[in-house]
Amino acid sequence: MKKILQILFHRVTLVVLFMLIQLIILVGVVYRFNNYFVFFYAVNILIGVLILVEIINKRDNPAYKIAWIIPVLLLPIFGCMVYLMFGRGSMSRQEIDRLRGIRENVWESQEHASVLGEIADKSSVAATQCRYMVDHAYCPPYKNTWTRYLTLGEIKFERMKAELELAERYIFLEYFIVQPGVMWDAILEILARKARAGVDVRLIYDDMGCMFTLP
Repeated sequence: MKKILQILFHRVTLVVLFMLIQLIILVGVVYRFNNYFVFFYAVNILIGVLILVEIINKRDNPAYKIAWIIPVLLLPIFGCMVYLMFGRGSMSRQEIDRLRGIRENVWESQEHASVLGEIADKSSVAATQCRYMVDHAYCPPYKNTWTRYLTLGEIKFERMKAELELAERYIFLEYFIVQPGVMWDAILEILARKARAGVDVRLIYDDMGCMFTLP
C-alpha cells in the first residue's frame, strides 16, 4: 500500500495528471464554448506571454527562471495559475525589514570600501567581480580569510565528514542532486545524529534534479 501511495503522489505522476486535466479542460472548452474558444485561447496565450516577460526580466538566478518558464510553457493554464500564486516572490513587510536589518549589520561590520581598493590594486578583474557581489548579492569582501583547495572528490568527502562531526551550532548544505548511496548515506547518518543533538541542520536540494532519486 505504501508503495502504491508513493507512486500515486510522485511528482512525475502529478505532472502527468495535471497535463491530462488541462487537456480535458481544453477539450471541454472547445466542445462547450466552441464559438468563444478563439477568445479563450487568445486570452490564455496573452497571460502566458505576460508572465514569461515578467519572469525573463526578473533579476533572479537563470536556473530559477527556467524552472518557472518550463511549466508555464508546458502547462499554460495550471502553470500560470501556480506562478501567480507562488512564483512572484513577494515577501511580507516584516520579512523585508528583517532582511534589511541583517544586510545592514553585515554591511556595517566590514570595511568593504578599503578592501575593494586593495583588491583593485592587485587585479581590476577581481575588483569588478567583488563589486558585482556587493551590488547584487549584498556580500562585501572579507579580509584575513583562507581557502583550501581539495584536489579530489575522495579527499573532499573525508574532509566533509570530519567537518560535519565538528559542527556545534548549525549545518547548512546545498546540492543539486542527492541520491541514496555510500556518500549520501554516510552524510545523512551524521546529519541525523547532529540534529538529535540539537544542531540546526538544513539541506537545500533541487526538486527537479532529485525527481527520480528521492521520495
